[in-house]
Amino acid sequence: MPLDATTLGTPVEVAAIGKELKKLWAADKTRTRATLFNFAIVCQGEAAMTENTELLSDFVRGHAFHALLIGIAPEAKETKVDAWINAHCFLPKVGAKHVCCEQVSIFVQGNVKALLPNLLFSQLDYDLPLTLWWRCDCPELVDSEVWRWVNRLIFDSQTWSDARKQFTTLRRSLGSSHAVLCDLAWTRSLHMRQSLAQLFDTPETASALHSLKRIAITHAPGARTTAMLLVGWFAAQLGWSAHGARGNHVHFSTGTGDVVCDLTEAEGSCISAIELVSDTLTISASRPTTANFLHVEIRDPAGNTTKHVMPADSDSITSVLDQELASWGRHSVYLKALAATEPLL
Repeated sequence: MPLDATTLGTPVEVAAIGKELKKLWAADKTRTRATLFNFAIVCQGEAAMTENTELLSDFVRGHAFHALLIGIAPEAKETKVDAWINAHCFLPKVGAKHVCCEQVSIFVQGNVKALLPNLLFSQLDYDLPLTLWWRCDCPELVDSEVWRWVNRLIFDSQTWSDARKQFTTLRRSLGSSHAVLCDLAWTRSLHMRQSLAQLFDTPETASALHSLKRIAITHAPGARTTAMLLVGWFAAQLGWSAHGARGNHVHFSTGTGDVVCDLTEAEGSCISAIELVSDTLTISASRPTTANFLHVEIRDPAGNTTKHVMPADSDSITSVLDQELASWGRHSVYLKALAATEPLL
């Protein structure tokens, strides 16, 4: 699909971006610029630039950022760079000024690795932190110097065709960078993890964790990585060691016994159901089709059942990213879950 440049705003020369942005704000006194962080998106292809511009416009009400959208086409034979500037605005209340976030869009064709660092660094607001969303395959095209400036690196391992290989590539590319890794595949299970964690707040249910025998997870087609990270969360937090994975079955040793984790693919939400079976309790959480809540049940061996309704995770990329942008933690639990999961991917 050819690039619809009209959605990107006003075309400008790359060298004149800063000057043109000043003109943009000076020309309209009814708008005020709001910026708390640099938000850069790197995507592949022309069509992705239009999609990401629409997505950025949805975040203006909840986040104040200086947006830098970089589209890359490394397969192009000729090296070429085009640029545009734009502003996304909303009116907080009648009579107030429009609050706006600016967007610089750059389309790089050809020698991306050589051009990307300078194009990125020259457009940043250096007084503010940088969140970079790498919205394509693992960044083999990136010069390692880029990561020195990145505070938070957002990516989506659920979209990778070979997650294990691409995690290796990512780690090699990052080197000694201290960028916080923000995996949207992990963010997609946030409410599920919070709901399950709350269920084990009492001594009766907490004791069931130490006698788990089986975990069964139902996930949507293409959502296996999110399901595996959820399994890795249990393994990391409870100190299990993996025996290995065979297809959709993963075996762990708890030190006192074994746990079998079964994954099933079915149409529905990213994680549509999970069941935890222990010696003392069976806990299940399921999400009805199109519902935005979880049905949670706790059953004891005598057949007594306790039911809860809890929030469910959204499958919308806009909602998932919005949730990630609202979090500024170090994601240390994710790193533990990933360490437990990665050898099994």
